Amino acid sequence: MDVIIHRPREWRGEEGEEEGEAAAERDHSSWEGFLDEAVATYPGYDFVLVDGKHNPPDGDWETFGRVVGSNARIGEITFGRDDGLPTRDISAIDFEAFSRGISRSQSIFVLRFSELGLGGRHFDTTSGTFAPIFRGSLPLLHLNFEHCELSPECVRSLCSTLQEIGSLKSFTYKDIIEPDSEDCRDIIQALSRHHRLEELDLSENPGLEEDAYAALASLLARPNGRLLEINLADNDIDDKCAVVFAKGLLAGNGSLRQLGLERSLLRFASEYERRVEERDPDGWQAIFSSLQQSACTLDWLALALNYIDDAAAVSLGNALAAGKVKTLDLSRTRGITHEGYRALFEPLSAPTCIVEKLFLSENSDLDDEGISCLASALIGNESIRELNLDRCTLVTAAGWEPLMAVIQNSNMERLHLGGNAINTAAVLANSLIGNVTLKELILWDCGLDDGAARLLANALADNSTLLEMRLGGSDLITDIGWSAFSHVLCNAASIDATFDSNHTVRALGGYNSPEDLKTLVEMNRENSESEAARLKIIKTHFEHPPFVEMELALLPHALAWMGRGGGSGEVDGRFWGYLRSMPSLFDAKNKGSMAHNIAN
Repeated sequence: MDVIIHRPREWRGEEGEEEGEAAAERDHSSWEGFLDEAVATYPGYDFVLVDGKHNPPDGDWETFGRVVGSNARIGEITFGRDDGLPTRDISAIDFEAFSRGISRSQSIFVLRFSELGLGGRHFDTTSGTFAPIFRGSLPLLHLNFEHCELSPECVRSLCSTLQEIGSLKSFTYKDIIEPDSEDCRDIIQALSRHHRLEELDLSENPGLEEDAYAALASLLARPNGRLLEINLADNDIDDKCAVVFAKGLLAGNGSLRQLGLERSLLRFASEYERRVEERDPDGWQAIFSSLQQSACTLDWLALALNYIDDAAAVSLGNALAAGKVKTLDLSRTRGITHEGYRALFEPLSAPTCIVEKLFLSENSDLDDEGISCLASALIGNESIRELNLDRCTLVTAAGWEPLMAVIQNSNMERLHLGGNAINTAAVLANSLIGNVTLKELILWDCGLDDGAARLLANALADNSTLLEMRLGGSDLITDIGWSAFSHVLCNAASIDATFDSNHTVRALGGYNSPEDLKTLVEMNRENSESEAARLKIIKTHFEHPPFVEMELALLPHALAWMGRGGGSGEVDGRFWGYLRSMPSLFDAKNKGSMAHNIAN
């Protein structure tokens, strides 16, 4: 058993490690001092501590537990391993001692168990290790088990406790080692008492059978239930189990908002062939038909990495037409032909359709005809805001043209086309001119060259809505192509031309884009449009004095505009450089200077 110290995020780098060597050398001679310092410094961070990179002073785990448990600001405890930090095994006796100390807490509302073997009576509400936590004045709200091995005795005591406390808002039972379907069934049944339960994660448990899904269906069908999210990803659900689950979906009270079924049902065509031969029911059709007729409307339906046939696609299309899904993820699905895609896409034009985000990336079965059907549906669609078609490699360059043609008048805000052969840059560029909705365009690794770059750059000159154009991996674009973008972001022909340049794009280019372009994009990203325009004018036109011929009455106003502080309140350094380069302006003996005119 290990104990890991999870520290506030401010102390950790991007990869989860603490920043700097000083953190590794932190003095742990006093756990109490360490905890007081941490919680006082970050009082708003709900972190909890447990799993041991360091031994407590004198190896006194029970005292350490009391220190943690007595700190009323601590609300989350994680028991287990964290591969991002070095850990060290401690004995079962030490773990029990620590648990006795921690169980005195009256503030803990989250318990997480990760990569542990749990047995015995840990969860018994009478004499279990964590009994005082379950009976505490602050109800336990979140209970998570991930990649754990639970003994039958542990499951029995856990079920008994779940039936008694009734306070959970989320429960995770994920990637359990050798999961037993009856155990999962009993746990789900025990959760029926938790009327505030909103999130249930049963993912990565391929051993679950019909009895477990029947219990889940009953949980969904509770008239007073508040279940919002269910995650069943990586569960290898067979058709019979899917049909059982679908009955709960149909009978539910409409509270469900997110359903995760990635990599869940029948991954291969051979399994479909077996089902047809044996006349088994179709699990996907059962789920989609129940969804169509149910009271719920899903904010998110995740179906990625599954095998779905045309008949199921028809049922899914009917659910879309009924306004049952807002976000649909069909990334990397297999089995749908162009006929199935036609049935799936046509409902997108229905006035009742509410799909806002559609993810179709890496669909190797999506071809030119499928894209044509999608484009036709988008003509009448007013709801879709985000469309992801990354790496749909079966679509040819000509196949993308119908889609490009409808973008200009759509309500789309984000379009991902990365990894495709987009050789129709002219059509795409034309669709950007005058477009007032698109904010993000992803074109990484699309084989774009200098000609395409010039067309896209010219389109940006007449577009003030697009914020991001990602062109990473565009190795065919040379300095000639990148210079077209630089010109659009900062036209140096005159001050007016610079002022009228594009100041809205905040992400552009790729790793090989030149530094001057990166600088211009950074100006846009870190400043308002008016401030970006001012900085570009200063950078482009104030390197050499532009005001020599200006009327003296206007000159002070121009200098004041040039020297005013930006968002940071600091005066641009070029202003001082300009003043130093024009000493004659401040020479009282010079009849043409401001100083002379002010003095006289």
